Amino acid sequence: MSAAQSVALFLASPFIGLAYIMAMPFVAAAMIVWFGAKALAAKVPARVKKAGMIIAAPFLGLGFIVALPVIGVTALGYYALKAAEKA
Repeated sequence: MSAAQSVALFLASPFIGLAYIMAMPFVAAAMIVWFGAKALAAKVPARVKKAGMIIAAPFLGLGFIVALPVIGVTALGYYALKAAEKA
């Protein structure tokens, strides 16, 4: 690694750590919901599972509507920086 990359990583590391700290409660909540849903799904009949999917579908759609533009802009920025780096 060059010296410039080392310095850049050194300067960015507090922000990377902050991002991890800020994301941790959401990751933990998602894990709790995921494991709880898996445990509940093992105990309920198929009819209830279908009803649960019908209830969850609008929320999943809303989540995708909110998250995908952010993911798209991030990917666009990433590839723009990679292209600018080569130029």
